[in-house]
Amino acid sequence: FARTIARELAPTNGGQADFDPELGMGTQLVIDSCGPDEVIVISARGNSEFAVWGDNMATRAYAVGVRAVVTDGVIRDVDEMDGIGMTVFAGGTTPRQAFKRLVTTAINEPVVAGGVLVRPGDIVVADGDGVISIAAARAEEVLARAEAIHAVETEMHAFLVAGNGLVAAIQKYKQR
Repeated sequence: FARTIARELAPTNGGQADFDPELGMGTQLVIDSCGPDEVIVISARGNSEFAVWGDNMATRAYAVGVRAVVTDGVIRDVDEMDGIGMTVFAGGTTPRQAFKRLVTTAINEPVVAGGVLVRPGDIVVADGDGVISIAAARAEEVLARAEAIHAVETEMHAFLVAGNGLVAAIQKYKQR
C-alpha cells in the first residue's frame, strides 16, 4: 500500500521554511509512521541531481516493514540496499545528498511519479518489468482481470512446451 512524498529542487531564493517548515523531515516522518507491507512512493518532480533516498532511510524503513521504495528520482547508497534488504525502484543513482537542496512539498497526498498518479493507500506492484499503481477502489476488478490473463498465459505456455508452434499459440490464445 502506497505512502507518498513529494520533493522538488529548492529554489535558489528559498528553502523548506518557505514552503512548509513542518515537512522539513517529511520523508523521515513518513518512514517512521509506516507499517508492514507499505511502499513508499517519492515524486521527485524532475530532480535527477540529488538523492531522495539513502541507506539510513532504507535501514529504518526496512525495520518497520516497508516493502519497497519507488521514485522517479535518484537514490544514493545503492550498493547497501541489498545488504539492508530494501527493494528500490528508482530513476537512477547519484552520490549527491539532498540536504538543503530539495524541499518536501507534500506527504501522504496524491503525487505524480513517473507520470503516474499515486494516492496514499493505492496498491503498488513492481518487478523487473516496471511499476504499476492500482487505485484501491479498483483492486478486486484488476485482480480478477490479472488472474484471467495469468490463466491464459499458463495454458499458452503449456501449449508451447508441448511442441506447438508460436503462430498456433497466438492464434489460439491471443484472440482479441
